[in-house]
Amino acid sequence: EIPDVAATVDQLFEEAAAEVAETEETAEAVTEEVAESAEIPDVAETVDQLFEDAAAEVAETAETAETVAEEAAESVEIPDVAATVDQLFEETAAEVAETAETAETVTGEVAEPFADVAASLFETEDKAKATNLPTLTDVNETFAEPTMAPFFAPTQATDGLPVLEAFDEIAPKPAPAASVPQIAYIPVLAPVEPAAPAAPDAPAAAEPAPEEPKPAVKVPADGKFTSKERRKYYKGSATLEIPAGYIEIRPGSCAGLDSLEEVILPDTVVKIGSGAFSDSVGLKKIFIPLSVKDIASDAFEGCDELKEVTMPQALNWQAEELFGEDAQITWLEAEEETVEKFDVGDGRYTRQMRREHYHDEETLIVPDGVIEIRPGACAGLENLKEVVLPDTLQKICSGAFSDCSELRSIAIPSSVQELEEDAFEDCESLTMVAVPSHLIRQAEACFPGIELFILD
Repeated sequence: EIPDVAATVDQLFEEAAAEVAETEETAEAVTEEVAESAEIPDVAETVDQLFEDAAAEVAETAETAETVAEEAAESVEIPDVAATVDQLFEETAAEVAETAETAETVTGEVAEPFADVAASLFETEDKAKATNLPTLTDVNETFAEPTMAPFFAPTQATDGLPVLEAFDEIAPKPAPAASVPQIAYIPVLAPVEPAAPAAPDAPAAAEPAPEEPKPAVKVPADGKFTSKERRKYYKGSATLEIPAGYIEIRPGSCAGLDSLEEVILPDTVVKIGSGAFSDSVGLKKIFIPLSVKDIASDAFEGCDELKEVTMPQALNWQAEELFGEDAQITWLEAEEETVEKFDVGDGRYTRQMRREHYHDEETLIVPDGVIEIRPGACAGLENLKEVVLPDTLQKICSGAFSDCSELRSIAIPSSVQELEEDAFEDCESLTMVAVPSHLIRQAEACFPGIELFILD
């Protein structure tokens, strides 16, 4: 506890000042009384004496305050922290040195008997061979327990002779002699299994290089492959393979790619826009899937080297305009098994008929011969993503595909004459709709807010 020295000194000086003031008053009173009396002493001398006495008292008071401050400071014992820390470090260093010395001693005691054993093993092995006594290999077999690896094991490198497998960096390795096998060193107690000899003529099989992981595909909600989307997947290579999920190749999105030689489109694409691949002068080959229904007439303008084309047979009327007379075209047609043979009766596709041939697949192929899809016939199909409608279809009734939440695209054939307004109500994932030109007005009412692709 350190007292407030300043406060104490101030208090003492205040008391001294009060005493001085009181002394001055006393001096004045004495002076007045002396003046009134007949005897007038040396007043000035008396007053000086009084002031000297008061000054002495003030000095004594200040000295007392200084003494109090010194005693208070001496009463607080503050340890020498630095000296204490140094002492602790010295003690710790002494313990570390002692521990290191102990470890060195233990290491020496442990290594010493092993060194002796290692030094004598060569002599022991020679004697065992000379007198037909058990050799180190016999010892190995004796101690070949599953939980304890032997110290020694034969190896083919020394023509069947035993090899020392222990005491790394403990025993010195002697120079090999004609009758003594060269010593091999392996860690103590390490399990050793002799390696099977490799076939002399068998070449080492080269490990296949790991395939580079393809970047994750995140298709925009509208399914449009724009120049921005193209930059995600194309870095100037000879081939551009557009990932599945895109439904339209936007105008000019792949135009002017000088290094591009081949294009592969996914079977989700429905439309190729104006100038989509124009002026890609090195383009020689393209695959256009069956899903494509509309190609702009100038989609490949300026692609003079494009001669190898695979495209749907249904677009053959457009081929010469798109690719010229010299193009070698491979035509794609729907495989027979994709057109399901089904008795459609009067041609009205009902819920019961749909249950007979659709079993929660992602694609529903409406059988050929159906002329009308009845109300609710395909409603609420949670896994449905794609619908293929036949060219015989004439009418899609109210609620026919309502609540198909995963349905993404639909292409309505030109044979359809009537499309009721809420046929695709609550199809939240539907972003691409292709319709014939004569159904534009009905389609705008049926698909509000969705961009329509006109097929003819």
